[in-house]
Amino acid sequence: MKSVNVTFRVDEDIKEQADDLFSDLGMSLSTAFNIFLRQAIREQQIPFTVTNSQFDFGGSVMQVYQSRIAKNGKIARPKLDRWGLNSKRDHTGNLALDPWTKDIYFTRGDVETLNCEIYFAKKKKKRGWEKPVKLKGPVNLKGTTSTHPAVGRLKDSTVILYFVSDREGGLGGNDIWYSLIKNGKSTECVN
Repeated sequence: MKSVNVTFRVDEDIKEQADDLFSDLGMSLSTAFNIFLRQAIREQQIPFTVTNSQFDFGGSVMQVYQSRIAKNGKIARPKLDRWGLNSKRDHTGNLALDPWTKDIYFTRGDVETLNCEIYFAKKKKKRGWEKPVKLKGPVNLKGTTSTHPAVGRLKDSTVILYFVSDREGGLGGNDIWYSLIKNGKSTECVN
C-alpha cells in the first residue's frame, strides 16, 4: 500500500514524552499514530473515551463506566455506571466479576490518603447489584491498601479472593495475597 506523509503540530515536550514512551514500547511515533488511525477506523470512533475527568486527584474521582456489546460485536460508547457502584468522594475501579454468581468485587480508594479497600456488591435477581459494602474481615486492614481483586473458586465452590496489598508480612512493597470468602467475610490473608 502506498504511504503518504502527514504533518501535524504538537507541543515540543509532548512529542519528547511520546517519543520516549513509544521507544520504550519498541515503536516509533509514526507507528503509534498508524495504530491509532487503524483502530479509530475499525471502531468508527476515537478508540478511547474522552472525558473531562481530572486524574490529578484534585477534582473529579475515578469512576466505573459500562458499555454494551451489540450482537454484531460492536461496543457501545461507555456510560457512567448506573447501578450504584461509584462513590462521589472516593475513587472506584478494579472490578472483578465472580463468573458463577455475577457478584462484583472492586476497589474504592480514599482521595486524600490513596489507601484502597475492597468492596463487594451482590448481584440482584433481575438487573444490577445491591448497594456495595466494604468486605468484612482481615482483607481491609486499617492503614494499608488492598486493591486489584481477582476472584476464583476452589473445588468445593469456596470463593478465593486474590488481591494486592502493602500490609506487613509480605516481601516488600505491594504483594499478592489471597483470602477465602465465607458468608460474605474474608478469612486469614495469606502471602
